[in-house]
Amino acid sequence: MILVIILFILLVIVAGKQGLNDFYGLVINMAAVFLLIILLNWQFNVYVVTAFISFIILAVSIYLSADDPKVTNHAFSASLVVLLLVALLAFPVNQWANVQGFATESSEELEGLLLTVGLDFKNIAFAVTIVASLGAIAEASM
Repeated sequence: MILVIILFILLVIVAGKQGLNDFYGLVINMAAVFLLIILLNWQFNVYVVTAFISFIILAVSIYLSADDPKVTNHAFSASLVVLLLVALLAFPVNQWANVQGFATESSEELEGLLLTVGLDFKNIAFAVTIVASLGAIAEASM
């Protein structure tokens, strides 16, 4: 908690109002990722949840970091199109890659753990692929 307070103080000192916006964006994005993890654990539809959370993260990242509303609206629209293209590309690639969970190299560390956690690792790989691309999409759109 001390590090969060130090980060907040330094952001406000160095960047002023923009630092405050960045800190709010960080908190909202962390809450969105936490919500994504919880909803995936509760067996919600991975594609709907990932699309919803991705929309939130992109909106926060783009709208809190820009000043001109017209440019921001165009950047957000373009980033949604790119997000759709990435999702359309990620789905078949994740199916083709056939990622199924834990590697054989991890077997010694996982020996005493229950590996049947009830989550489809292909769905988790899809969500991780999309969420990992959001930073690049938001940065490239501005």
